[in-house]
This record gives sequence, structure tokens and C-alpha cells, in this order.
Amino acid sequence: IPDDGPWRRALEDYIHRRLAGRVDQHDVLTAFSADKIVLARAELERAYGLIPGRPLVVLMAHIFSDAPHAFGGALFRDSYEWLLESLRLLERNGAINLLVKEHPSAHLYGETGLVERLMTAEGCARRLLRDGVHTETILRCADCVVTRGGTIGLEFAVFGKPAVLGARPPYAGLGFTIEPASLGEYRKLLSSSIQNLPRLTERQTLNARKAAFVAFEMMDQRDWQPPDWIV
Repeated sequence: IPDDGPWRRALEDYIHRRLAGRVDQHDVLTAFSADKIVLARAELERAYGLIPGRPLVVLMAHIFSDAPHAFGGALFRDSYEWLLESLRLLERNGAINLLVKEHPSAHLYGETGLVERLMTAEGCARRLLRDGVHTETILRCADCVVTRGGTIGLEFAVFGKPAVLGARPPYAGLGFTIEPASLGEYRKLLSSSIQNLPRLTERQTLNARKAAFVAFEMMDQRDWQPPDWIV
């Protein structure tokens, strides 16, 4: 895919439709529903008691029962273990604001409320984003996301922001995500230095946008045919 070309316009159109909840995929329809509210950073700070000036890290929960071993390079046994330890590590970091987002399709798997119960047991349920918060809020307001390998990692990179991975999804290894090589490295990053991650460079963001074009615009359409400008 060339650095410039018609794919840019096609991706912008796709992102617009995705954020508006007009992509026919169950996660997108729920996460970006028009029934949900997009909050500004100041509104998040007021609603969740965030400390102004501190980076906002959002931990993005997965469906616990949905293919927990689908990705290679997993640092944790499953998505539950990953979420629990990641939450504890980020809670230790006194230099960040932390919020947690339940997976938008939890209701389809009978897992609604599991993340809240886990966080209540950990004494930090106040950090759980309400279900009615639109996922665009995270893309616009967060400084970093932590995911095991969800599409949010690719979406976030499209916005030029760092996503920390706990496994190796298909978009890993392309130079625009943060991929700790070991548990020790992962633990150190989340507990003490995730707040120092810089925004992506122009080249990293461009590569993320190319990957998003492939993942969303090409691979999501079974009848898609490559135009002549793709070499």
C-alpha cells in the first residue's frame, strides 16, 4: 500500500462510519451505539474523580470465554488472569489516572457484570466506566490503552496513541504497538513507566492506518477486490 493514495479517503470514510456505529458488526454496533454518550476529558475527570494533568490509561477488558488462546505470544494463561494482574499492576502506579472498560459484547456471552464483580473484590469498582459511555470517548480522551489484543489496539494507533499488548494479535509486530517481551517487562511497564510512553511518530501512525485499512476495509468485506493502485 503506497504512503498516499485513495486508500486514505476510504479509511477516513470507514472510521467515520465505525465511530457512528454504522458498521454491521456486533462489537461495533454496541461499542459505538448512538444511544451512548461521548464524554470530553473534563467530563471524565469530574465524573470519575480523575486528577487533572495525569495521563489517562484505560484497561480494555476482553470476553473471558471467547478464544482466550487465539493469539500467540500471550503473557498470561487467559483473559481473566491478564485482566486481574493488569488491574493490580496499574493500581500500583501512582502517576496515572486509571479507568477500566467492560467489553461491549459481554451481554452476548452471559458475562455482564463479571468485570464489575472482579473490581469490587479488588476495591476499585469506582474506576469502571459506565456501560453508557461511547468508545469514542476512549479514543479521544485516553493517553494509552492496555489490551490483550483487541481491535481497540489498532483503533487507538490510528489516532497516533500507544497501545500496550499482552499478546500478539494479527496487527502486532508492525512497529506501532508496545509489545513487552516478557512478564517482567510487562509488569515493570504497567506499574511504573507506562505514563512515559510517547505518542506515535508520523511513520508509526501511517503504518497503523495502513494496517487498519487492511484489517477493516479489505478483510471485513468478503467480496472486496484490490484496486490497481495496490502493488
